[in-house]
Amino acid sequence: MKGGSGGGMSGSSISIINFVRARIENIKQQLEGVLPTTGNMTMIGEGGKSN
Repeated sequence: MKGGSGGGMSGSSISIINFVRARIENIKQQLEGVLPTTGNMTMIGEGGKSN
């Protein structure tokens, strides 16, 4: 995303498409009971970034 203010995507090492795909998979696993719905931290730090 170029220009504008509040661009949280600039400098991100993961594309929005890949993030959405990973998020959909995460939600599917929660609905199937594979992952817990509370305290689920699997989406934190996607793409090797943290804090």
